Amino acid sequence: MRSNEYTNIHFCAQKVAIQDDVDWCLDFIAEHYRCEMNHVTPDSVGEKAEGVYEKARQRGLVAQSHNAVLDELPLLQSPTLVRQIDGRFIVMVARGKQGAMFVTSSGSEAEHIKWDDLAKIFSGVVVKVSPMGYTRPPKKVRVPLSRLTGNLGDLTGATIRIGVLAVGIELCLIVSPLFMKLVLDRVLPAVDGPLLATSAIFFFILVALQMLLHDVRSQALIKFSQRINLRWLSNLFTHLVRLPISFFEQRSVGDVASKFWSVAHIQRTLAVGFIEGALDGLMALVTALVLVVIVPQLAGLPAAALLFYIILRWRCLKRQRKAEHERSQYSVVQQSHIWETISGIQSVKLFQRENNRLEGWLAHVSQLFDGDRSYQEVEASLRTNFTALMAIERVIVIALGAWMTMQQTITIAQLIVFLAYNELFLNRSFTLTNKLAEIALLDGHRDKVADIALHEPEASVAKEDSFDIQGGSASIEFRNVYFSHPGSRTHVLEDFSLKIHPGECVAFTGPSGCGKTTLLRLMLGLAVPQRGQILIAGCDLHKLSPADYRSNLATVMQEDRLFTGSILENITFFEKYYDMEYVIEVARAVDIYDDVVKLSEGLQTKIKDSGSILSSGQRQRILLARALYRRPKFLFLDEATSHLDPTRERHFTERLTALDITRIIVSHHQQPLTAANRVFHYSDGRFVESEGQRRSSVVSNSMAGPSEV
Repeated sequence: MRSNEYTNIHFCAQKVAIQDDVDWCLDFIAEHYRCEMNHVTPDSVGEKAEGVYEKARQRGLVAQSHNAVLDELPLLQSPTLVRQIDGRFIVMVARGKQGAMFVTSSGSEAEHIKWDDLAKIFSGVVVKVSPMGYTRPPKKVRVPLSRLTGNLGDLTGATIRIGVLAVGIELCLIVSPLFMKLVLDRVLPAVDGPLLATSAIFFFILVALQMLLHDVRSQALIKFSQRINLRWLSNLFTHLVRLPISFFEQRSVGDVASKFWSVAHIQRTLAVGFIEGALDGLMALVTALVLVVIVPQLAGLPAAALLFYIILRWRCLKRQRKAEHERSQYSVVQQSHIWETISGIQSVKLFQRENNRLEGWLAHVSQLFDGDRSYQEVEASLRTNFTALMAIERVIVIALGAWMTMQQTITIAQLIVFLAYNELFLNRSFTLTNKLAEIALLDGHRDKVADIALHEPEASVAKEDSFDIQGGSASIEFRNVYFSHPGSRTHVLEDFSLKIHPGECVAFTGPSGCGKTTLLRLMLGLAVPQRGQILIAGCDLHKLSPADYRSNLATVMQEDRLFTGSILENITFFEKYYDMEYVIEVARAVDIYDDVVKLSEGLQTKIKDSGSILSSGQRQRILLARALYRRPKFLFLDEATSHLDPTRERHFTERLTALDITRIIVSHHQQPLTAANRVFHYSDGRFVESEGQRRSSVVSNSMAGPSEV
């Protein structure tokens, strides 16, 4: 293990007399900060939050508890208290790419724990501890842009072409002021008509060439920008849809969408701005050299103006960054409010809460406008200062230049050409300064994109031998599984064991919140147990490739939805090549085919994501048809018939009984339970197999706490 992989902090670790894990953790941190410890009462309070706060205060520390996801741990300052699922604390003393260093007991050496292993013991609660009187600022880690873009392909050729065109344009701009100098120095004194005509034609051609190059470069930049944007968005979206479902559960739709579209802000600034900024810098350097050559006595004035503007621009940067951050945050909130209102518009109307939603939206928009106003005020101030600075510098240059002309130190032609290049230098150098400031303001958008781009996707390959389910091997087994929700001390599953045999139909029923859906999520790999194993066809579920496993299963979950498209596309889930005969077969199996053929366009009838032209029962039957069309070896149904009428629910249950696949059912209704070989009812914190079933037993389990049901 290399020491430079971690953000290290030097500790003076020594053995301390402790009564519990909170005491030694806080003593360890107090020793690190060299805090003066007051009278400590080790056994005064336990491990509740208020107890931690009081014990920290006795040691001259300030403690703040927070709920956190695993991905946030690398961003926290060290040392930090991390609570395990068993309620005990350990101290994170350093963190790196692969894991973190933790002191897990008093007097022990720091040990390395990988992030994957930490996920199994992390409760979701951290306690930030700092000395009284100040808080150590977190270290800002800048993420290289190359890690956010993915593979954009070979852009060298396009970049070179745009660069050559831009250099040609800049050369035309640099040469153009020389026409005035030529006329004043050579043509007028000599009254040389042919030279005037020749030079006029030459510079006319030069201007035409400049316009042509500018037009060609603009077209090339548009194509270049679109090419980068498409590839970057494609890379990011590909990565986004491969992220684990926990990523989306911990963030609002507005937040995820805002982070995704932050790419557009970065792309607009960098794709074109990078090339133009480089050319602005080159142009400013060339014109600065020209100014020194023409009138060295005046060359210091534009340099001083540039220095003053740089200082002014960077002093305003902090205010702009804060305003941009606030504007971005409030934009996410108001967009989320709009999407939430639209998705729940039926409830809003039926409960007559239109005005309430409007008031909430106006409050969010007002905050957004306040942040935007702060940003625009800074921009307006900078534009005013820019104009004033240019005007003042121009007045001083003209005055000093005129005085030097009267003293015959320089000629009128030199003064006029100097003024032209002075204007060009200030415009380009000020523009370059603004572009650099804009890049600095991208930090917020960079962090947003990084939250998606740097998040670890689901494993694409198996960690053990390839997974292949043969007929009769589609079994599911729980072995001593423990699971609790993040931030909860209560286990939803505790030492839970169960074997579901191939081709068996097993049902779970019980009151809402007892953990039925949690069981399904664990079987589907959407949740990870803190301890124990889940075996699929004898293979550890979390060592399998998700793609391999999911290709063998189908689900109808409570929150499943249809997508914008035809009914046919929703049944086949937008497969390009589908089996129409089988589509009709599964549609008839769930009693939806007769309803569909009555529609004007049949299976080609277009529906929205809400499925508004369909009843709840019809939408649910399409979801069931979608699951059956997949020809799964495992079928998971979570309240999948809750909207069906009794007759259709009975018909589907009969067809479900005839299926020769492994079926897992969660239902409050009695009818689907009749298809099960075994039914487990939740009773007194345990799942108990119903009497009269094929086998009577009690599954080792203790259930309590929150659930997704």
